[in-house]
Amino acid sequence: MQAVSDRPSTAEKLARVATLAAASVALIAWVAVGTVYPTGLVSVESDPLSGVRTGAFPGSPEGVRLLHWSRGHRAVSLTKLAELDVPTGPEALAMLPGGRLLVCCSRAQVAALVDTAKLKVVGQIPTGGGPVACCTTKDGQMAWLAAAGANQVVAVDLGAGKAVAVAACGKSPEAIAATLDGRRVLAANWGSGDVTVIDAGRAEPIGTVAVGPHPRGIVCTPAGPYAYVSLSGSDKLVKLNWREMRVEGSITCGRAPRHLVQSADGDTLFVAQNTPSQIAKVDRDGALVRSTCFLSKGQPRTILIGPNGTDLFVSNSSAGQVTIVDTDRMSESATAQTDVMPDGLALSEDGRRLYVSHSAVSSLWVFEVKYE
Repeated sequence: MQAVSDRPSTAEKLARVATLAAASVALIAWVAVGTVYPTGLVSVESDPLSGVRTGAFPGSPEGVRLLHWSRGHRAVSLTKLAELDVPTGPEALAMLPGGRLLVCCSRAQVAALVDTAKLKVVGQIPTGGGPVACCTTKDGQMAWLAAAGANQVVAVDLGAGKAVAVAACGKSPEAIAATLDGRRVLAANWGSGDVTVIDAGRAEPIGTVAVGPHPRGIVCTPAGPYAYVSLSGSDKLVKLNWREMRVEGSITCGRAPRHLVQSADGDTLFVAQNTPSQIAKVDRDGALVRSTCFLSKGQPRTILIGPNGTDLFVSNSSAGQVTIVDTDRMSESATAQTDVMPDGLALSEDGRRLYVSHSAVSSLWVFEVKYE
């Protein structure tokens, strides 16, 4: 009798190898599409605490969790694609769902809406007061505009296309931020050296906190009732407890801090400083500057952190440039010329388009962002 072997035949071995190879190829393709270049992505949301994107692909379960495709990639160049005229005095920008761009036009006293696919102004919402800064709700239905010329904050219903409420604040509000839950809006008042806390539901101020000379930037932390405010008339960032209406500390960051942004987890603050011209990387919990990047030209006006959490886009107003700073190395990685006095910045959802406003000449430029 012939013994039966448990060992697979040569043909079976080849069949298994072929199956494993096919599975490997499928896995590599899934990773490439799902985490690197998700061109089939049909919906994306950001987790404000972790910075992780939640997306859905055609044929995949709703709510598949993934990192933004640009994680692990660095922006290395900017190429101008187009420009368009917008209402006079465009300053702050905010990207809205559906590819619309909100533009605060201070001299025209309107909030303009731009269709970024058509590169066309498709709406103008009268606001009065010279809006210079804005923040929006997560769903993109409401916007809050700091109207510096009228010492007020204007609530705008973007769906209805009209201003629906006005809240009084301190003198010359130059920066604005909303808390994570959207229940409070904070206006940093450059002229009066304080921050006005506004009840978003009622559009009414509920308190004012003195913070120091010329507050120019503000961010609300992802956790806890705190905000950090940059004081351009000093060398400080102050920690504000907006619930208790008091200042609870400060961080020395260098002279004339202007704009302020934070990492997704809120642990790191990035500060634009004019004297000297540099970007400071600040450890929030350690309350100290970890490193700085000196800019080769110009003075930083507005800064914007990219979706990969590494690239920092900087508008250099006096040099007529936009610069990309690699925040891991704290060094410049790319620079592009702009029109006169670049001001506001916004990025498309996929991080491939950068929008730059120029308040002096009322133009909006579009750049392609290329990654390594």
